[in-house]
Amino acid sequence: MLADLPDDPVDDVAATLTRAGAEVITCSGDVAQEEHAKACVEAGNQQVRQH
Repeated sequence: MLADLPDDPVDDVAATLTRAGAEVITCSGDVAQEEHAKACVEAGNQQVRQH
């Protein structure tokens, strides 16, 4: 799980890791804010449930 602020290059980092063979989940938002943190956790949980 990569989480970052909306204007940060999280997708670039995810692409680099994916090319290296990693499975990556991204979440954009300020995880210091509870609703964003919960959304990121839920996104990760959904991805794990699918595998």
